[in-house]
Parts: sequence; structure tokens; C-alpha cells
Amino acid sequence: MTTRRNAAIGVLFSLCLPFFLERGPYRAIRFSKSYDFSTEYAAARCWAKGESPYEVNALKTELAEEGAPPSLISQQDVNPNIYFLTTMPCVALVAWLPWKIANVAWCLLLLACFGASLLAILKQTSLSTANRWGIASLSLLFCPTYVGLMYGNPSILATSMVTLAICFAVDRRLWASGILLGLTLLLKPQITLCAICVIILWKNWPAAWIGLAVFTAGVAISVLRAPSFQDLANWLGSHLQIVASTFGQGGKSDPSPHNPWAGEILSGQTISSLFTNNNHLRQAVVWVFAAALLVLYLRFRNGSRDGSKWRDVAFFCALTTTAAYHRYYDAQIFLLLIPLLVELWKAGERKMAAGLGICLLLLAFPSQSVIAKLLGTDTTVHSLPQVILFRHQPLAVIAIALILVLSGWLTRPRRTPDAHHAM
Repeated sequence: MTTRRNAAIGVLFSLCLPFFLERGPYRAIRFSKSYDFSTEYAAARCWAKGESPYEVNALKTELAEEGAPPSLISQQDVNPNIYFLTTMPCVALVAWLPWKIANVAWCLLLLACFGASLLAILKQTSLSTANRWGIASLSLLFCPTYVGLMYGNPSILATSMVTLAICFAVDRRLWASGILLGLTLLLKPQITLCAICVIILWKNWPAAWIGLAVFTAGVAISVLRAPSFQDLANWLGSHLQIVASTFGQGGKSDPSPHNPWAGEILSGQTISSLFTNNNHLRQAVVWVFAAALLVLYLRFRNGSRDGSKWRDVAFFCALTTTAAYHRYYDAQIFLLLIPLLVELWKAGERKMAAGLGICLLLLAFPSQSVIAKLLGTDTTVHSLPQVILFRHQPLAVIAIALILVLSGWLTRPRRTPDAHHAM
């Protein structure tokens, strides 16, 4: 039986790995699908020369000079650089290479970091080697990761490093955790929020201080490359204009139904924006809701009989994704639920494990985007089924947080009648 099971897992992995490679890095390299990396590549080259990384024409010139295909050059008109200036030194480590070599090197870097993060997650479980291979195989089918790889998005690198930072923090390897925390904060601050929250909650202060030091050094490097203070001010002003345009009504990162790409966004604002066009109101609703969840989780966590670091990780993955801007490929962070699912299953908490597993399954495939493309979107909400249909993925993220809050409430110690009378 064991031999047959191992053979079946071997076949499963041999099928999943080629699928993963074809859907992600192969398309990025063979069909020039790495739209996001092309923008960061050109921006980092401009930054290294002391030029603005936020001028579209300059980015297009850099790509043309380095032999990038026309499809990626024209993409800069609709895919401007919205990344922080602190991203530039990180990407510049690869961007000095010619385009074709840099594109391959970037894909390999993302693959290596994702592989290391997946290995770190599996090492946190108490599963047999065969079962770990089985979960690794299924993880390769997790769509957010290979979509991010196809686009060459820095989120894959950032999420992988956040995963490693959290796993190292759990293992008390605080120097490594802190360095990765700082690097990720330079790349994608919103993805780093989850790790920052759990490291502070666990009082892993050495990791926090090391991360702050790395981040401070990165900020200094990124701003000192500007030829003058006025140039720096112009760069930052251009960046703010791009961000305002991108997140404004109809922009590519607008969470409202006016944006045809809103189905790719996981933050809670995609739900609140269905009911109001007031940007301040929809932000406030989400943040108040997230704050309430945080208070309840911490209240029940402190009084719970069943604390777990992986519950903390799962909760803050969901909370920070709900509260801050995250796109679909950022859902790679939810692979961090795997140790908790294993822990719950072995502890006999099958219903909770099943509930969290269903939420993870809802994130595993781009069903929300597919439905939006097939049926189209409507700017008016007519019914609850419509909300569920077009926003079931951010709802799944919220459900993860709610399940964990409810779990803390159910496992809190209760006063016995005798104890109550004694008081």
C-alpha cells in the first residue's frame, strides 16, 4: 500500500510541476508575459542612472534599448510604475543585465524563493515525507503563485520572503527573520504587514529592530540616488500622481465596480465599494470592521485555552489582506494556512479545518475574475447572491478571520457555577 501511495504521489508531482512551470515562468519567458517585471526593470535602470523611475517615456526608451519586445514597451502606457522608490535598489540587482537575460534571471529568482518558502512551510508540519510531497504537489496548482510568476510581479518575491521571515521567527532564527522582514518592507509594505503584526505580537523584538535597520538602509540608498533634493521631490510627486490616477475611479486599482479589473483585488474595499461611491466611507467601513476583528481576536486569544502561533499567522494574513490593498497574486500568502490546517486536523478539530480549507480552495483558482469576464460587471448591487458571485474571494478572506475569531471565543475558559458563587 505504501509503495502504491508513494508512486501515486510521484505521478501527481510529475504532473503538477510541468503544469506550474508552463503556466508561470515559461509564459513569462517564451511569450513575454512579464508585464510587471518589465516596468520595474526599466524603472530600476532609470533610477540607477539618476533619472526618474516614474516617467513613462524614459521607461519605454530603456526597454527598447535593451531589446524588450514591442508588446512590453507599449504596455507601459497602461501599466505605469506604482511601486515605491524603495523597490528600485532591490530590482536593480537584476536590472543591470540585458532584458532577455534579466527576465530569465528574475524568473529563476522568484522560483527559487517560492520553492524555499514552500519547503519552509512544509517543515513546520508534522507530516510524513510522502504527505509533504503530496501537499507540495497540490500547492503548485495554487493559481495566485503561477499567475504572479507569469507577470514577473515582485509580490511573489515579497510573499516568499515574508513566509520565510515568519517561519524563521517561529523557529527563533531572529536575525534571518529580521533581514527578510526589512527587505520585504522595501519591496511590498502591504504584504509585510502580516509579518510585522505577528512579530510584534510574539515580542520578537530583535527581528523587528533588525528589520527596521535594513529598511532604513534601503530607504537611504533609494533616495540618495536622486541627483538633487529637487529631483527627489519631482520623483515623489510623479509617483503620487500615478498612485492617485491608478486608485482613482476607473483606475486599474480602483476597488469599485467601475473598474473591470476589480475582480482581481482581494481587499475588503471591493465589497464596501459595492454600496457606496464615497472613497472615504468605504475605507472607513473596512478599517472599522478590521479594528473590531482585531480587538475580538486579541481578547479571545489572551483568554483561550488553545493558543497557537499558526492561528496568529492565519488571522493576520486575513486581516491585513482585508484592510490593505492586495491583488489576486498576493493570495500566495495564504499557503501559510497549511501548518494550521494540519494542526487542526490532527487535533480533531475537523470542522474548523474544513471551513478554513474551503476558504483556501476558493482562493486557489481565479474563479472571481473568470465570472466577471463571462457575465460582465454591474455598478449596482441588486442582491446578496450578486455580491457573493462577484466578490466571493474577498469574502473568503474575511471568513478566515471570522472563523479564527469564533474559534477563540468557543475555546475561551468559562466560569463554572461554583466559581461564580465563590466570587
